[in-house]
Amino acid sequence: MHDAAFPLQPLDGGRACLLRVRAQPGASRTGRASAWNDRLKLSLAAPPEDGRANRELVAWLRAELGVAASELELVAGHAERNKSVRIAQPFAMIEPHVRAWLAGPDARERR
Repeated sequence: MHDAAFPLQPLDGGRACLLRVRAQPGASRTGRASAWNDRLKLSLAAPPEDGRANRELVAWLRAELGVAASELELVAGHAERNKSVRIAQPFAMIEPHVRAWLAGPDARERR
């Protein structure tokens, strides 16, 4: 059983997962992550226009998780701050990354 308040939820029996994000576009830099209700709050330097912040979100996740672009899909929230991203990777592989992001920058450096 997984915690419903945790921003990452398993899909397809754990073979994929759904990441709930609270985007903060127009930030001074991309990448500051923290908890926000049941979402991962992520700062994005790109402005919220013409899909730029969405593209930056996917690019950041791709780089941080080391997954192919084809394994990430923005499935909800295209024009909103609350977004959902489907990740075609096992929950067990993605969960440690999300826990490290939520733990703060010191924990990320120890990965």
